[in-house]
Amino acid sequence: MHITKIIATSAVLLGAFGASSASASSAVRAHTPTGNINCVARNYGGPGWSLTCSADDPGRTMSISTRGDAYSTHYRPVARGRGRTLYYGGTYQLGPYRCDSSSSGLSCSYVPSWASHRVGFWISREDAYAF
Repeated sequence: MHITKIIATSAVLLGAFGASSASASSAVRAHTPTGNINCVARNYGGPGWSLTCSADDPGRTMSISTRGDAYSTHYRPVARGRGRTLYYGGTYQLGPYRCDSSSSGLSCSYVPSWASHRVGFWISREDAYAF
């Protein structure tokens, strides 16, 4: 009886705070030195991740998922200036994604488990495309 009450109370408390192993989430945030390109890699507790990067000027957003989808979406700004700085000339891990930063833009990619090639995107002030 006592153990049942503890389990029930724990379930109520976890539900009240939105915490469970199925809904646990983590986010990795980053930005380029100028702050124009901002990114967030998210995992909502399952095997899948997503990475979204936005270029504030002129207003571009690119996304990629661990399913192997890379695509342009409507402009959705990512929280500016939060997380680590992606210094030019460096290669960085944002969750399972690899991002290469340069003064001309940011390239982020991922190799899906079913593929032998990288899937990703390029984003800059001048252009954005998936590959």
